Amino acid sequence: GVEDVCDSPAIWAFEAAELQELLCGAAAPQWTEKELKQHLKPRGGYNIASQPVVMLIEELLRMPLERRGQFLEFVTACPRLPHGGLAAAEIVVVPAHPKGSLPRAHTCTNELQLPAFNSVEELSERLAEAMDCARGMYE
Repeated sequence: GVEDVCDSPAIWAFEAAELQELLCGAAAPQWTEKELKQHLKPRGGYNIASQPVVMLIEELLRMPLERRGQFLEFVTACPRLPHGGLAAAEIVVVPAHPKGSLPRAHTCTNELQLPAFNSVEELSERLAEAMDCARGMYE
């Protein structure tokens, strides 16, 4: 157990849930619009004001907590935010083609390849399809 990797008696000052969050990250990913704008890293021609990034932020804010974990797993291969939150996750958002295609992710670099969409609803549907179909398969 824990004593196998940490022999300090200070470890017993923590509850199990506190240790889990400290070592594994938050179980229910929380974020705000300000945090998303500050810590998502648009690249490759996208910036924080690019329409696809604006729609992604809107969708991420609307997502229920369990779906947020699935989004994180899709992009990073881990359903939890690391200690340090979104800033530590370093999620990069880059353009993908063609317009309206399924978003893709490279989990080794925490990169979301995000096509342009006509609406937030279309983005939501396509992102959900990509997340559901990619469950457990990482690139």
